[in-house]
Amino acid sequence: MKTNVRTVTNLGLLFALSVVLSLVEGLVPPLVPSVPGIKLGLANIVTMYCLFYAGWRSACLVTLLKSGFVFLTRGFTAFLMSFAGGLCAVGIMLLLLSFKRLKPSYQMVSVCGAVFHNIGQLGAASLLLGTLVFGYLPVLLLAGIVMGLITGTLLRIVLPALKRFPDLQKRGKIIDILLFFVLI
Repeated sequence: MKTNVRTVTNLGLLFALSVVLSLVEGLVPPLVPSVPGIKLGLANIVTMYCLFYAGWRSACLVTLLKSGFVFLTRGFTAFLMSFAGGLCAVGIMLLLLSFKRLKPSYQMVSVCGAVFHNIGQLGAASLLLGTLVFGYLPVLLLAGIVMGLITGTLLRIVLPALKRFPDLQKRGKIIDILLFFVLI
């Protein structure tokens, strides 16, 4: 498979955008201070964009790059949690999108991705701790549903605004997307 410079550049920009969204999310105080591990998951917007508009390979690569960045900045444990969650999330989102007749909405894909991200992280935590930690599953399932609805809705809100730029969707000019996010 031949990869051109534009594709590599676009993926790099998407990865950078996901990192920026994660950093911005880190600046926001915890949504539920007494419950650890609940985050909005803004970087998931980039993963979903990749799935819907850039293809499954791009989504997998951005997910892998995000996990690698987590490894470099926060260590092996955070990497394992990120990788397991990301792998499960992308896997279920790809499965949903493979059912052409289902025509899943952004919210449905996002909620399933968020829920399975949490399940993947709990699986990784169980491996790391050597004990089952699935007692926390109901809390994370509820959080995944709520946060998935929010990020799916954010993606749905942003994409129609991008259609004001007629050739943006056709050419996939990621730099225009970055500028759009900066201008918001």
